[in-house]
This record gives sequence, C-alpha cells and structure tokens, in this order.
Amino acid sequence: MPVRRIISFILIFTFILSLFAGCSLKRKEKKEDPLSETSQGQSGPGGTQPGGTGTLPAGHLLLSAAEPPNLDGFLEAAKDPIGTPGKDFQLLETGDPDDWGNMPVPLINPLGSRSLYYDTDHEPLNDSFVEMKWLDGVTEVTQHIYGERWELVIEDENLTTNYIRWYAKEIGATLYGNTDDRITFRLEKDNQVWWATAIWDDLEYPEADITVVKQEAVQPGKTLTLKPSDMNDDNRYYFFTKAGKEDFITAFIEIAGTDAAEATIEAFQRKRIGSYERIFEYRKGIEAGVCRRYALNDIPQTDEMLLWCVTFDTDHHTPESVSIRLEKTGSIIPADIGGQPGSLRVIGAPGSATVTLQSALGELRYYSKTYHTDDEISGIIDSEGNTVFQLPAGYYNIKAALPGGGAGGIRMVPVSSGELTEVVLPEEFKSTYASFESIFGDFETNQGSITIHDNVDKGDTAEVSILINDPFKRDVFPEKKKYSI
Repeated sequence: MPVRRIISFILIFTFILSLFAGCSLKRKEKKEDPLSETSQGQSGPGGTQPGGTGTLPAGHLLLSAAEPPNLDGFLEAAKDPIGTPGKDFQLLETGDPDDWGNMPVPLINPLGSRSLYYDTDHEPLNDSFVEMKWLDGVTEVTQHIYGERWELVIEDENLTTNYIRWYAKEIGATLYGNTDDRITFRLEKDNQVWWATAIWDDLEYPEADITVVKQEAVQPGKTLTLKPSDMNDDNRYYFFTKAGKEDFITAFIEIAGTDAAEATIEAFQRKRIGSYERIFEYRKGIEAGVCRRYALNDIPQTDEMLLWCVTFDTDHHTPESVSIRLEKTGSIIPADIGGQPGSLRVIGAPGSATVTLQSALGELRYYSKTYHTDDEISGIIDSEGNTVFQLPAGYYNIKAALPGGGAGGIRMVPVSSGELTEVVLPEEFKSTYASFESIFGDFETNQGSITIHDNVDKGDTAEVSILINDPFKRDVFPEKKKYSI
C-alpha cells in the first residue's frame, strides 16, 4: 500500500476519533449541575457572572441572584419632572400687575406686569373660540374653548417649558399631558374656569405664545334678565352655564314687550376625543305673540361649559326684556364620554327598536361615520329577539315598535365608552297599547287623532284646548278635573 494512502487512512481515522470525543464532551457538559457548589465566578463571552450560590457556564444568564445586578450608567428618573427653580431652570422677572390700563388683568398671568410681556392683546366674550389640545394617555383631545380671551407673548432668554409648568403648579392649576412644544392647563375658581395654552414655534428660541381664556358660568337657579342696553354692537349677549354630571336641566324663558317682540336663544359646544367628535348646536325662537313663558327641555344636556347667545330682534320686534333661568328639574345617569364606542341592548320590544341622538346634539362623528339629530339609527336583532346597537358614547333616545302600530320611547339613555347599557322596556308599554287597540280598533285603518289646539298660560295654571277626531263617532268626552303635570 503506498505511503500516501496509509497517511490518508490515518488522517481520516484521527478525524473520526476527534468527532466522537467532541460529542462525548458536550454530553458530559449537559449533565453537569449549572449551579455547582463553588463560590467562584466563571468568565465567558458575557463577562464574569455573579457568584451567588454557584457558577454559571460561560454564555448563560443568571435570572436570580443574592444581590441585584449593578446598573451603573443608568440615570434615576427625577421624582419631580418639573425640577427646582434656580437649579433646573431659571425664574423669570415679574412685576406688579398695576400697569394694564383699560385692559382687564387675567387671573393666569405668569409675569404680572404688562410691560414685561413682548406683546399683549384682549378680546371680549363672543362666539369665537380657541382650539386647545392635550393628551389623555395616548389619545389627543381637542376642544373649542369659548370665552373672554388674552394673548400674551413672552420673549426671554431664560424662558423654558418647565418654567410655565412650574407656574401652573404654583397657582393650583391642573396640568394636562401634551407634546414637548405645547403646555395646556386649567384653573377653577368659584364659578369661573380659566384655560391657558402655551405654544413654542421653536424650542431652541426662547419665545412662547400664551392664550388665556376665562369662562364664567351663571349658576343654576339664578335669573338672568337682559335688556336692550345689555346687548353688544351686534345686538347679542353671551353667557355660560355648567351643570352637574347627574343633572337634567330645563331652561325657563320669559319675554316682555309687545306681541311682536322676538328673540333667539342659541347654545354651542364642540369637543373631539381621538376619532370621536361631539357638536352641540341649539337654536330656539322666542316669540311673545306665541307664548310669553317657555320651558325648554330640549336644550343640550352636558356637564361641560356651555356657551349661550341671546339675540334681540331689531326695530319694533325688540323685546323690553328677556329673563332666563336654568334649573335642575330631574336626574340622569352619567355617561362616560371617551374615544371608544359603547353598546346598547334594548330588551322587551315586541318588534325592532331604533335610537336617535339626544336633543340639541347637531352632529356626532366617529371615524368616517356622521350621525345627525333626526337620524334613526338601526341595530341588529340577537338570538333572543333583543335589539343591539354599537354606538359612540353619549345619550340616546329609544323608540320601540309596540303592538297596534304604536311606538313608545325612553329619553336620555346613557351609553358609556367601552361599556354595555341594557334597557328593559316595562310591561306597561305593551299592555297600554294592547288596550288601546282593543278599544279603538285597528290602528292601520283608524285615522283618528288627539290634537292640542290652543293653550293659555295663566301663571300657576294653564288652559289647554284638546281636539279629538274620531272617525268612528264614538262618544268621548274628557272630564274637567284637577291635573298635576
């Protein structure tokens, strides 16, 4: 056998032996206890592992140890992200607020003296608004803030965002989460709400535009009497109201003057939470020739500040006065208004049920879907015959089909964000309409009606004329009795 072939066989045999030796070594390593009783650390690709009760093989990670690992190089988060004045940021120069002249002094006033601002401006209460934004978690909230408004510009080399945050905290305001170049906060005092937002166009440049808005609410139960001399140049008067979360509010209006006197009352509010947007737009004509006293139950029901506008007609239609009083006349279940939809299940309707938006809610938007005041929203029928809706959060009116072709309803049903509301229609709905059907015959062919023909307001009492139209000519004579409504 040639020497070359002998050498080849020796090399192949040596290589095979080395493979078996390697496999044997690996199996032996796997059988070893990874936490052998030794107090020495073992170096590996990851460096020296902590000793503890044993030593890890090289490249392994110890998940528990007698002592915590050393985290040198990591900075501890500040307990107060705003920091300390004079250490983490500089305080700005302030002065006495005695140089504002004819301009009202805002309650939110970081520098005090008007002369210390680069620029200032003021606008009285009207229907213009500031679009203020903040973050609720990771969801952006945008709200139209109406009110008396100030524009304050600060230009100072020591100005920082933390100075404005520190100032807001010092006056007791509520700070909202926001982006680095915007600060929004709110301060409540008695029946006033003050808003402020500070915006930097460039964080590298020490200049911020601060918008301050004042909202002052007329308290429930207080009568506001307006005369022509109270109107502004556009013959309008603006004011705010704010209700509690569980309050159902009625507006009582009285108009004085000739029978030709007329006025218009409006209300506005707008807020967006992520892809959810709610728009209140209310408008009501007040005519002395029709009625001198009004009780309005169809006004916006909200616990947010609501802007009202009263407009007097001109010339011979101008009222002598209009008195407005808002009172709590009932209670509602609070609804949690958020960016996520909720669900509503109507139980007990013998047929399908539909829902409409609460009164005075002009539009409700959710993603690409827009709901309007008069829209009848349909749901789906589940396996048990109930009607189920998925809806943006808010209040809804339920209309249920009942026996005989009639319909019954429930107003101001709350649907909270991320929650299910169940409504059980009472048996009285079905039994009442069943009784009507048995007495008056088929609703499809009976075209009779009951109409309120006229009404006269006499202060504590009233007269109502009722016209009953019965095609079957049955004797139906209402008896005059004492009724409490």
